[in-house]
Amino acid sequence: MSAVTTTTQQNQIQGSGLEFLDNEKIELIKKHFFPQGTNITEMDYCFSIAKQYCLNPILKQIFFIKRSSKDANGNFISKVEPLVGRDGFLTLAHRTGKFAGITTTCELREVPQFINGEWKITKELVANCKVFRTDTKQPFEVEVFFSEYVQKDKKDNITSFWASKPVTMLKKVAESQCLRKAFDITGIYAPEEVDGIQYQDDSCHHNDSIQNPAIETVSHSFVPKLNLIDVSNDLRKIGIKLGIVGNQIKVLEGNAVRVAKKMTDYGFVYTNKEWVAPLDGFNLVTIKSFEIAEKLDRKQIRYETAMTNPNSFWFKVNSIDAIKNISDLNELGFSETMDKHSNMVYTLKISA
Repeated sequence: MSAVTTTTQQNQIQGSGLEFLDNEKIELIKKHFFPQGTNITEMDYCFSIAKQYCLNPILKQIFFIKRSSKDANGNFISKVEPLVGRDGFLTLAHRTGKFAGITTTCELREVPQFINGEWKITKELVANCKVFRTDTKQPFEVEVFFSEYVQKDKKDNITSFWASKPVTMLKKVAESQCLRKAFDITGIYAPEEVDGIQYQDDSCHHNDSIQNPAIETVSHSFVPKLNLIDVSNDLRKIGIKLGIVGNQIKVLEGNAVRVAKKMTDYGFVYTNKEWVAPLDGFNLVTIKSFEIAEKLDRKQIRYETAMTNPNSFWFKVNSIDAIKNISDLNELGFSETMDKHSNMVYTLKISA
């Protein structure tokens, strides 16, 4: 086992999410987080890696992807493998308590390359990453070259994201490799580093969907997203207040550093002295509901919530609380209705 799983094994397992996966959630993962046709042996292997590193597939910390590779006889075979995005490696780094920062640059540089049997000086896009630890004087460093990792489709064309966002993609490769090097993470790789990924949609070219590893590399159409209301309420209990700023969720109040493990499990990353998470990691209807929840909280109106499906979110205020705040509820669009016990309540439905 690597140092990541041995130095703080018990702390990582507790609260990672995997120990709370009941049979229903395990069946959900098997149904929606594996490519069609995955066999039991492949599932067992993927689950073993997820458990070893305490990475939760529901939180998109690890992905199970079908890849093609050559066997010893040169024949192509397909198999399902676990892959971890750059943010997953950051999660592992934060858990050690020894992560002290990361810096990444990308530049066009003249480098020697062996072309057609001879060495030539050519221009090459090069990414450099440095990862700092609290217990070492010198940072760990990695350099990667565009020509070595650029991904292409079956027609040898550069895939869309590598063509439109070469700096971003190359930086992710460098950061993934440097985080593994700094924290002794072995046996798992990032989607940007590997070829041969297959997709269920036949219209997709080979490797075309390697765009945002946190979203597009999952080989199925249904990807459960985090409930922003639940996440916000959970963090509020420990004094952390969230807010939507642009296209990100940010920590507005509270000391999130002391609960770094919980923050990274929810998809947050500490960057530029801020804890932030992309909106696309959360369910759309709960993002729309977040503003309503904030207004109710400011008015100190007690409410219940229910999510009947991924596209429908309900707020409910009982009649006693509603009477004291009827004008505010009307302004927000709440309406009178009867619950199953024939009690008058005020409800509001938010649709994606």
